[in-house]
Parts: sequence; C-alpha cells; structure tokens
Amino acid sequence: MGVTSLSLLYCVVFSTILFLCVHGCPPNERRALLSLKAAFTDTDQMAFPDTYGILKSWVGADCCLWKGVHCDEMELGGHVTQLDISNFYLSAVDIDSALSQLKHLKYLDLSGNDFGLTSLPPGLVSLKNLSYLNIARTDFAGNIPTQLGNLSSLRHLDVSDNSLLSDNTSLEWLSSLSLLEYLSLSGLYLEDVQTTLWDIIGRLFHLTHLDLSGCLFNSTLPISLQNVSSLAVLVFNNNEMPGSIPSLMGNMSKLTFLDLSSNWLDGSIPTSFSNLHSLEHLDLSKNEIMGIPLAITNLTGLRYLDLSANMLNGIPSNLGDMHTNVGSLSYLDLHQNQLEGTIPSSLGSLFNLTYVDLSGNRLSGPIPPTLGNLLSLVVLDLQDNQLEGSIPFSLGNISTLKHLNLSDNQSGDLPLSFGQLSSLVTLDLRNNHLNESFPSLLTLPSSLHTFLLSNNSMTGTVSDQVLLRNSSRLAELDLSYSGLNT
Repeated sequence: MGVTSLSLLYCVVFSTILFLCVHGCPPNERRALLSLKAAFTDTDQMAFPDTYGILKSWVGADCCLWKGVHCDEMELGGHVTQLDISNFYLSAVDIDSALSQLKHLKYLDLSGNDFGLTSLPPGLVSLKNLSYLNIARTDFAGNIPTQLGNLSSLRHLDVSDNSLLSDNTSLEWLSSLSLLEYLSLSGLYLEDVQTTLWDIIGRLFHLTHLDLSGCLFNSTLPISLQNVSSLAVLVFNNNEMPGSIPSLMGNMSKLTFLDLSSNWLDGSIPTSFSNLHSLEHLDLSKNEIMGIPLAITNLTGLRYLDLSANMLNGIPSNLGDMHTNVGSLSYLDLHQNQLEGTIPSSLGSLFNLTYVDLSGNRLSGPIPPTLGNLLSLVVLDLQDNQLEGSIPFSLGNISTLKHLNLSDNQSGDLPLSFGQLSSLVTLDLRNNHLNESFPSLLTLPSSLHTFLLSNNSMTGTVSDQVLLRNSSRLAELDLSYSGLNT
C-alpha cells in the first residue's frame, strides 16, 4: 500500500473518530431513533402526558444523551446498545423499519407501551446481539414468531400479558435459547401447548426465573421441573393445575421464591420441602391443601408464608418453634382455612413478624399473652374465630401495631393498655362478648382512625369527652348495640 493510500485511510479513520466524538452515535442509528420517535405518540395527551420527557429529550446531535438510550464506548463505535422506553404510555403501530436498523442493540425494553394489537415487528428477530428483551404489557397480538429462536444470545425474555398466541409446534424455538436465565410467559393462552412447553423448559438448564402465571394450565405439575436445578424463582399462580405438589420439587435447592397460589392443588405440602433451605417466599394460597408438615420449621430462610384459603385443619404444634430456625419470618397468613384448637403460645417467639392473619377459622381458647412479644407487628387479624377470655393486656406493648381486628369472637374485657398503641389506626372489636363498663381511664391513641365496638354487652355510660380525648383523627366510630350509653 502506497503512502497516498495510507494517508487516505488514516484520514477516513480520523474523520470517523472525530465525527463520533463531536456527534455521538452513528448517524444511521440516530436517524433510526428519530423514526421511532415519529412513530410514537402519547396514548392520551390529557391523561398520559410525556411525564418522563422521553420524547422531548430526543433532540440534538448526540443520541447517546437521550433518555432511555445507552451507547457503548467510542472506541467500540459508540453504537446504540440499550433502548429502555418502558412504562412511558406511548403508542405506535409500526416501529419495524426503525427498530431493525439498531443492529447493535443488546438490551431492549418496550414494556408498558401500546402497540394497538399489531403483530410483533418482523425486524425484531434480526437483532442478533440482544441478550435482554422485554415486551410485557405492550398489546402485541398474533402468533409468536418462531424466528425468536434465532436470538441465541438472549438471557432475559419477557413477553407476558399480551394477546400473543402459539400452536402445538411453535414453542420449539424456545429450546434454541440455551442461555436463557429469565422467562416470563405470564398471561398468555398456552393451554394447548403445555405438554410441549414442560418438555422444553426441562431442557433450559440455565433458567433462574420462570413465570407461567395465568396461562390456563390444567395439567399436574411436571416432574421435569426438577431438571432445572438453577431455578430460584418459580411462579405458577392463577392456573387450573390439579393434583398434589410433586415431592421431587423438594430437590430444587436453589428456590428462593415459589408461588403456586390460585390453583386446584390438593393433598399435603411435601415433607421434602424441608430441604428448600434457600426459600424465602412461599405462597400456596387459594388451593385445597390439607396438611402442613412439621418439617416446615426447617425452612431456615423463610420470610413470607401464605397458606390462606385452603383446607388446613390445624396449626402445626411446632409452628412457633420456627424462631429457632426461621427467625426471619415476617409475614404469616393462614386465614380462611378450617383451623381448630388453640393458637400456639410459642407463636409469640417469631419476633420478626409484621403481619399475622388467622381470621376465618375455628380457633378457640384464649388469645395467647405471648403475642405481646411481637414488637414489630403491624397487622394482627384474628376475626371470625371462637376465641374467648380476656383480651391480653400485653397486646398494648406492640407500639408498631396499626390494624387490630378481634371481631366476631367471644372475647371479653377491654384492657387499659390499648391506650399505649401509639400507631393504631384501626381497632375492630365488633360482635364479641365485651361485658364490662368502658374503662374510664382508657385514652384512645391519637393515631386512631376507626373504632368499631358494636354488638357487645358492655354496661354504663361513656361520654364523648372520654372517647374523643386525644383522638383528633377518629373518623369512624360505631358503638351501636354495644350496650353503652353515650
């Protein structure tokens, strides 16, 4: 190569670098983004203005400075590698030509915009560098193109909550995405392809997050799930899956989040679940589950436990012993079951609890005074049981308590300590057997908004001065049929 040719080459390279330094992203990619801007309009100028200024910022020579746009380093070409316009309430019907020109995209998030029930842009499948694709809640419709399987670099794929369809053969493309770590098909109609899908998922060995909620599945949980040993998050709620939970799921040792709520699952929780030491969130609510294994106390990382709206008939005798293993449990919901017997006093040892709901059961006996040890509690709901005896004075120790519901029981006596509940917003004592006079020394907390005392058997007279002193926020007061004269 002659000196002249070398000089010309250096000039071209220098000019290109100089242009990028001055103008930012390559001109063809800037034009593509401007075409995209032209395709978008606000869904409703009055209701959804361009709140985040996404379109207003798309001016000037350097598109790398525009909101939602990210470019790689200049020495790598300064190409647009990330486009995130999620949840900007924009609408468009044709973005294909603009999108297909952004060949260097690695990250694309269009979620939360409106594409008017149009098909997925054909040019999407040409973006071979994509590792992240989120088109959730975008109102795309039609068949899912099998060519998505050509995006072999994908690690994150979310196509949830759209009107996309699939036939019996068109999901095989998923098996080509061998690097996939995150997959959400939530809200898609997949009833006709569930058998094929289970087989494919069993071969996606790198999956850590799988969301198939609301897909109208009506087959039993597949044992092939155990093959995906990397799964940390598994969401199958709002389907119609029958049968028992496979015992082999206890082998999925990396699970941290499991939601199988709102199905038709029956039987007992497998004892093998005691092996899920990493599990933090367990939601099996709204099923027909009948038994909790004693070994549930071995779930040493559990923070959230929702078994509400099932057919459980008893609280495990050792549930309160979870404090020795599961000191982090903060949410416990067992409402609307068939629980009988007494509330274990050892429940008061779960010191990190902030939410406890045991309502709508057949629990009897007294309220354990040890519940007063739950000094982080915000919500305590024991309504609609058969609890009796005096309300423990110790409940007044819980200064964090905001909502206390003891209605529809057989409890009696209103403790003076309730005046110490400095955060209390709602106090519901309706339909009980409160049969003493209203404590004249009781000062309702200044934070109280709702106080319901109707349908009791109290005696005597209580003045507004006694009820309302220091209760400037009280907005709802019901003393009807309480026995009190005011």
